[in-house]
Amino acid sequence: MRELKYTIENIMNFIEKNEIIEDDLPEHILRFGDKSIPNIRINPEHDEKEEDEIKPLNETIETIERDIIIRALLKSRGNKSKAAGLLKIPRQTLNNKIIKYNIQENYQAE
Repeated sequence: MRELKYTIENIMNFIEKNEIIEDDLPEHILRFGDKSIPNIRINPEHDEKEEDEIKPLNETIETIERDIIIRALLKSRGNKSKAAGLLKIPRQTLNNKIIKYNIQENYQAE
């Protein structure tokens, strides 16, 4: 997950547009799951609710991390060992993050 945070921070430093698109991501990140990775907007345009709201970077990274963990759990059909393998983290680290993000058995964060 540190690698994801580092990658996002690097992309944000080097791109000149307002969103991160699939082409901005390195190949090893794209290989994680299916190829339908949504664009990540850095500065949403004309969205009244989000226009003035800038969340702290660590909160944004945690949201992304939680979503990726849920995707790995779904892809592994709930098998935590396989999900940890997909994420390339120890199973205990995955368990700690499941607790941290309050990810339930249906793999939706509360």
